Parts: sequence; C-alpha cells; structure tokens
Amino acid sequence: AKEPTTPHPMKTTLLLADADLSARQAMADFLENEGFSMLLAETEVDTLDLFQSNDVGLVVLDTHLRDQCGWETFARVATLNPLVSTIVITSESGQKARAAEAGVDALFEKPIEFEVLLRIIRELLSQPTEMRLRRVCPHEAFSRYVPRSYRTYLRALQERYTAPLAMPSQVSAVFHLPSSSSLTRSR
Repeated sequence: AKEPTTPHPMKTTLLLADADLSARQAMADFLENEGFSMLLAETEVDTLDLFQSNDVGLVVLDTHLRDQCGWETFARVATLNPLVSTIVITSESGQKARAAEAGVDALFEKPIEFEVLLRIIRELLSQPTEMRLRRVCPHEAFSRYVPRSYRTYLRALQERYTAPLAMPSQVSAVFHLPSSSSLTRSR
C-alpha cells in the first residue's frame, strides 16, 4: 500500500450564511471542492452559534438572512472577533460606502463569479495579522504622536545664548524653568 508522503494540511473552516438554500449550497459545494471545510447557516442565530463554537477562518455573509439583516449580523460577528475576515454578499446595488464604513473585507454584488470569490478568499486568508489590524483599527491607532515640547525648546534657546532672554515670569513658572538671572549666575 502506498503511504502519503505529506500529511494533509489542516482545512480552513469557512462560515457561509445565506437565507437562499440553493445559492448557499452551490457556493458551499464549490468551496468544499476547493479544499475548505464549510459551516452553513441561514439565520443570524445559527451564524452566531456556529461562529462562537467553531474555529472560523473567514465568514461569507449575505445581507439577507431569515431572521435579521446581514449588516446587523456582521456587526455582531465583528464584535465577537474583529480579526476574522468577512465577505459580504448582496443583491442590492449601492452598498459600497456602507461596506467600507462597516469595515468588511470585500463586498460582492450578486450574481457572484465563484473564481473571483475564491481568489479573494485566498488573499484574505493569507493576510498577516498586521493587515487585519489595519482594517480593524483606524490608521491613527498605529501612529505614535508626541507633541512638541515648548519646555525643551525654550531651554535650548536659553542655553544657546549667553545673554539671558527676557521672559515673563508667568512663562517661566508654567514650564518650571529657572529664572533668567539664576542662569547667568551659575555660569
């Protein structure tokens, strides 16, 4: 008997939520044939239950579920784990701004080209965690901001010049600087 030379890689689990049984099954069959393990849901309750009880690598979510708007479901999924990539599918046009504002990774308008869906799923699953964090957090959250220090600037000016600067006593008090006369005495 011939033994496999390499072990099977662990399958990535995708959660597919869509109220339309035929669309859900066709997409699930296609993605299973591409090597993914599939969890299927038609309601928000099922979606959230499956999401919380399984290690889901990516969510494919239709905007119309049996018991809830898919956008509401997306918000709940993102609250549970904001780092899990989500693709939203809709039959409505004009949802691009809403998707961008909500922070979804991709928005597909029906009908869907399965090959394009597969390419984007693979791209999202291969993203490093830092890319996912950039999607989740505003850009400013990654920037370190250090405001300028007037105290340091004023001290440098005072040390640079031999003649003391005429500085109102209120400014010296605010920045806890020695008075101009004490600087000249110490030199």
